[in-house]
Amino acid sequence: MPDYPTEIIETKKRGTVWVKAFVDSTGRVTWAQILKTDDHVFNKSALTAMIQWKFKPATIRNNVPIGFCVSIPFKFFR
Repeated sequence: MPDYPTEIIETKKRGTVWVKAFVDSTGRVTWAQILKTDDHVFNKSALTAMIQWKFKPATIRNNVPIGFCVSIPFKFFR
């Protein structure tokens, strides 16, 4: 889960950030980018969370792991 930005806790803003990332054949995120955001104040937290995630790699025939792209919405609310 991403951290709610501490500088805006009192505002109780809500928003969603859609992040696209590439997951390599080991399950690690190698790059991530913002696709869409409701408020830029959430972007850093969403990217930081995405980069820390570990995924189960996709596989092809004979269970050979491969890299893949994924898009995930991060929802922020207080």
